[in-house]
Amino acid sequence: MQFLKFIKPLSIIVGTAIVINLLTIRAFNLSGLTNYTVLEQYLVLLILAVLHFVVLQKLIKKWPKQFGFLFTGLSMAKMTISLLYLFPAVYPHQQHSVAIALNFVAAYFVVLIFEVTFFLSTIKTLNEI
Repeated sequence: MQFLKFIKPLSIIVGTAIVINLLTIRAFNLSGLTNYTVLEQYLVLLILAVLHFVVLQKLIKKWPKQFGFLFTGLSMAKMTISLLYLFPAVYPHQQHSVAIALNFVAAYFVVLIFEVTFFLSTIKTLNEI
C-alpha cells in the first residue's frame, strides 16, 4: 500500500521527463533519437532513482544523523554509474551522440530535482523528531 503514494510523484517525473525530451529534440533538432534509446535511458534513470531511494531509506533507519552524507554519497555513486552508462554511447563520436547525451542529461536533472525535493522534506521531518 505504501507503494501507491509514490505513483503520483513517479508519474510527474515521467511526464516531466517526456516533456523535457520533446523540448530537447525540438530545440536542438535531434530527430535521430529512436524511441528505444529514449526508453532505455529513462529505464536506467528510473532504476537508479529507485535504488537510490530504497538504499537511502534503509540507511536512514541505521544512521539518521548522517542523512546528508548518505544522500550525497549515494548521489555521487548514482552519478558515477550514470556516466559509466552514458560513456559508451558518446565516446566514439557517432551521428547521434549529442542527442543521446543531451536527452540523458535533461532527464537526469529532472530526476535530481525530485531527489533534492525529497531530501529537503526528509531533512525537515528529521529535524522535527
